[in-house]
Amino acid sequence: MFLKQRPSQLISEIPSHPKRQSRRRKSRRHFNSVVIVLIAIVVIVIMPASSFRNSAVSAFRSVATVGSPKRHARNVQQQQQQQNGCLTAQQLLASTSTNEYESDNKDESSREQQQQQQQQHLVLVGGGHAHAQVIKALNAASRPQNLKVTLIDQKASASYSGMVPGCIAEMYTHDDTLLHLTPLAEWADIEFISDQVVDIDLDEKKVYLSSHNNQEEGKKGNDDDYDEDDDTNNNTNNPISFDCISLDIGSTSRGLDDTPGAREFTIPTRPINKLVERIAQSEQDMMEENKRNEETRPPRIVVIGAGVAGIELSLSLNGRFSSKFENTQVTLLDAGSELLGGESDIAKATLQNIFSEKGISVLHECKVQEITEDRILARVNGKSTAIPYTHCIWATGAGAHSLAYRLQEKGLAATKHAYFSVNEYLQSTSHPFVFAAGDCCNIEGLPNGPPPKAGVFAVRAGPVLIENLTGYLRDSHSSTEHMKKFVPQSDFLKLLVCGDGRALGLRFGQAFVGRWVMEMKDSIDQHFMNLFKPENLPDLSEGEKFDTSQYDDKLATKTNLNPEEGAALLSRADDDVDYKDAFAVIRTMADDDEYCEKTLSFMKAKTAGVNRG
Repeated sequence: MFLKQRPSQLISEIPSHPKRQSRRRKSRRHFNSVVIVLIAIVVIVIMPASSFRNSAVSAFRSVATVGSPKRHARNVQQQQQQQNGCLTAQQLLASTSTNEYESDNKDESSREQQQQQQQQHLVLVGGGHAHAQVIKALNAASRPQNLKVTLIDQKASASYSGMVPGCIAEMYTHDDTLLHLTPLAEWADIEFISDQVVDIDLDEKKVYLSSHNNQEEGKKGNDDDYDEDDDTNNNTNNPISFDCISLDIGSTSRGLDDTPGAREFTIPTRPINKLVERIAQSEQDMMEENKRNEETRPPRIVVIGAGVAGIELSLSLNGRFSSKFENTQVTLLDAGSELLGGESDIAKATLQNIFSEKGISVLHECKVQEITEDRILARVNGKSTAIPYTHCIWATGAGAHSLAYRLQEKGLAATKHAYFSVNEYLQSTSHPFVFAAGDCCNIEGLPNGPPPKAGVFAVRAGPVLIENLTGYLRDSHSSTEHMKKFVPQSDFLKLLVCGDGRALGLRFGQAFVGRWVMEMKDSIDQHFMNLFKPENLPDLSEGEKFDTSQYDDKLATKTNLNPEEGAALLSRADDDVDYKDAFAVIRTMADDDEYCEKTLSFMKAKTAGVNRG
């Protein structure tokens, strides 16, 4: 077959020297350029002046694009057509320019279309504890270039619930408890829309905002949910499309609308950002009232709801008001028969001692029926009772948002109480493109059941959510290969502010009390908040992998104390304890089962000896 080829073909297959090839290419480009310039000159001479501008510009533009062998062949063909009378000089120039640029525009359009098809949009609804970590991780330098991220939250700052009781006890300012979303989103180059999500179209994958409804229907939402006068609201009429959406919207106060007078006369714990403001205002009102009256009225504070949050609020409020008003009285209403029902006898006894020391009373088996301007009508142990108050706090626990009920009606999987049902990847069990974290969801299929509604689980879920959102988008929504299971702790360190500079710690069935416990809690909380402060945000380096480590991984090291020494340290309540040493013992107990077992045996022996004495 080789011998049948023509000599010219044989010669063309012999590779020439690279420099010769380069010179030939340059010569061809030069020849093509000269031809086009000559044709342009001819056209300028023979064309009417009125047609000069449009065609001449196209002619000279084509000079820069000539050089491709295919384009050169097309030009030669057009020249032949012109000689045969098929094309005029003006048509030749216009055709040459049009063909060249149509080809270029097609290529460019194809590239843009391909990029458009690959572009993905992740929408984060709510700036809670988990999403704050997602925002920081998915900054412009770390996230895939084809991924756009949008955050939607009603407020420019989110309250960190772990520091709110300390703020109520006046250990922190209100600003200390706020995680400012605006500078964080700006640093991460994430679009931030300050508005309320009122609906999500799960079929079309579109988000609808409160400002859209207000414009179209001329109505204002609930004052707690939406501020119509907020200049930061995004007043566009178009819904926001997405490929993947994550919900971290927290919860509301449960039963607030089920009890007559509750919404009108109590201070609910949610939304958390309003709790601190309302307590401060109620305190100011009482001070002004006492100034106007000759007789000073002491505060009668009643907390409805005796979960961990209600217990901690009782202690914090007692610390705040007793430092300013004489004869402050705090009463905690409990629907059950005991406090800290799931904790050990040691934990219950320790809390009872603290309550007794501070004069906080507890009414068990209390069913609230109605709330008036100054009375709580309830049945206590089956008997009707009127409980007077000056301040009433509604702390009955978490309830689902109205948005959750709306999405449940649309088919999004949820529990009977409208908590979003998610699997161990924090992914909706009905709609794989929906993820959720924090109080708003229930994790299905866990051996020990879903974890309680506590901020620690939202914080722990953050790194897992980062992995799973990016993994879902990376795998074209088809697998969980790059996704990570969320395994909640079966036991976690509970830290309750006592309102007097101390804190109560509960873990491993033990109770720790002292200023060192408060210092440990403060260190943990401040460490988390410092991760998001504008002055601490690092300079971004292109291509840097996002961080999915737990926020406290480097906060404490392994202890050098043996189990007996560790037990002795955790049993102390004096002010000389170094919280770092104590925290190292606790972390070692959490990571080392053998060390934990030995330490607990020494602590129990010490407690038994005290009880016998």
